[in-house]
Amino acid sequence: MKKVLSVALASAMVLGMGANAFAISYSTGSNQEADWPDNFQFDGQLFVTDKDGDIIEESTTELNDSESVDFEPGDVIWMPLYADDQYQWKNTWTEGTDGQDAVKSVRLDSSYFYHGETSVDPSVGEVVEIRRDVPFKLTSIKADAAHIGGVDDVSLDVATTRITVSSAQYDAADNTVTVRFWIDKVDYKTIFGEDAPENYDYEPISLTVDADDFDNNYRTVTGTVHAVVGTYREGAIAGSPAVAPELLGVPETVVVVDSDDKEVERTVESAKATINGKTYTIKDRDDGHEVQEFIDNVNEQFQKMVDAGKTVTWDDAVVTVNLAEIKATDDVIDKPYIDSADEDKVMADYGHYTGNIDKNWSINLIEKSTGVAELIEKAELYKATATDYASYSKYTDEIMPNAVYLKITLEDTWKTVDSETLTYYVYVADNDSGKQTNEVWVSGKYVNNNWEYVNFDWTNDASKAQLWKVKKGENGTAVFDFADKAFFTVKMYSGESMYLDLSTAYDKAIAGEMDAEADSFYKFDNDNANFSRTGELIIVTSDSSLVPYEIDEDGNFVEVDAKYVEDYAIAHTNKKVDGFVFSTKTLGNYVLSTEELGQEEQPAEETPAKPVTPSEPTQETPAPETSKPNPATGAEDFVGLAVSLAVVSVAAAGALALKK
Repeated sequence: MKKVLSVALASAMVLGMGANAFAISYSTGSNQEADWPDNFQFDGQLFVTDKDGDIIEESTTELNDSESVDFEPGDVIWMPLYADDQYQWKNTWTEGTDGQDAVKSVRLDSSYFYHGETSVDPSVGEVVEIRRDVPFKLTSIKADAAHIGGVDDVSLDVATTRITVSSAQYDAADNTVTVRFWIDKVDYKTIFGEDAPENYDYEPISLTVDADDFDNNYRTVTGTVHAVVGTYREGAIAGSPAVAPELLGVPETVVVVDSDDKEVERTVESAKATINGKTYTIKDRDDGHEVQEFIDNVNEQFQKMVDAGKTVTWDDAVVTVNLAEIKATDDVIDKPYIDSADEDKVMADYGHYTGNIDKNWSINLIEKSTGVAELIEKAELYKATATDYASYSKYTDEIMPNAVYLKITLEDTWKTVDSETLTYYVYVADNDSGKQTNEVWVSGKYVNNNWEYVNFDWTNDASKAQLWKVKKGENGTAVFDFADKAFFTVKMYSGESMYLDLSTAYDKAIAGEMDAEADSFYKFDNDNANFSRTGELIIVTSDSSLVPYEIDEDGNFVEVDAKYVEDYAIAHTNKKVDGFVFSTKTLGNYVLSTEELGQEEQPAEETPAKPVTPSEPTQETPAPETSKPNPATGAEDFVGLAVSLAVVSVAAAGALALKK
């Protein structure tokens, strides 16, 4: 799924009243004061970080280039701000190291030993059975299997080879037919595709089948029998004496897995061996003479054990090496500083803006297409820290301590089912003077990549908000389990997708509008929960006296034509529940009431008015259109939404696309 983010820097953009656009204003959240900088504008490179704070290296791109980006929920777009006469801050840091003292000693494994040889007694050989799967086709000459009485009444094929039958007999007591045969050397190679062993002796094979199979399968039975087809004798083995194991050496370093499950190389400091009741040590691994004496002593004990007639293996010696401790070091990030020349701080003629963020500045985002606000968590003017610089400077030159960036943080969770292309314009303005930066437009194709495939063989856990997709080429009956509070069974098809969420929180506002007590609420996220086929929803409850109502788009309570059932069987499981069952294509908002809602009184019949002779109709002035409601941004520093109509013209605009 390719998602494309396009960004353009407009050097001359006129923003006026016009087509369907919405203005969203964010406060800077600052208490600082600052004069509006000269030549204050967006410039340089954009870069993107994910929700974990890691930079997306491929998305660091010069303005006016063209690339592609894979945009994820929780991503952060960093847009640098530049101005004239700016101090350029620097800082240095030293990257820390991991501690290597979690593992203090390691036992040497088999790779550090010659394993030796065990003694071997002489042998005259042994008989080895050859077991094979024998595919057969058995055909009866007789019309009735009960009349089979000899070898002339049947024919037998093994694989594609006709085999001589040694006996064939019908058993009336068991109603079976038993056929005996063997596979000689010639047939062995033909059937199994390899030569039989040199001293191969065939074994009789007995094949028993149900006599009814002949009648039911037109006198022919096929199958496979696993049998001993023959034997061979292995040759004699000459005896040999035992050879003692040996310790080959003591390593200078070993690789171990640390507490973070990472492989690290550690230095060997000393060693210890226990063997045959003896203990030997190396106090200093760097002492070659001490190491060799240690190895010789261990191997001497190996040989003594063999000479004593014992069965000896390499792990009869327990050899451990002790590792030198290496303490971890922390990252050291120095304080930011400004280069000085002739005791004066160096100021760039034009560079990253590093001054204060005035409390009267605002971030202004103009939606060209609706839905942008639903994807944005917040927009802020952010002053980068020394830690930011240490984290990102190896990937981009556009990060600088104390530099100011516009950070647009996307929501962690998107309810979007299909990809959407959304466009907005953004600029920074001084609310007092009316001054503003250049405008930057961003057009992006946003796709929710956080989804699960629908399982048609088991229930789908819908206890948390989730986007569901049907795998291409699949279809079937899906069951969604909303934390055992509701179950929905529905037919779904290849390529279908659905965002599902259920809230059962008690709604006091809705409860206050009812003419009866509200027992419980079942509020599905119904922005897109409209399935292509009608399914069956059960709202789980043990109280059959309750009355289910749906709350429609106008807030009306509409009684649901539901049936209360007990022991309702959930498909794909052995689970059974009680509750109200009804059919629907759309998962809406429901409430269970303790009683039926009061009915409105029917209005009294009125005497119809006397007809009036119609006159020429009068011209009425139409009521003014209601402004579109403000979209919710979800930003903590959200100031307000100003509804406007905008026409955007772009002059000297260049396009940029980012790739993630």
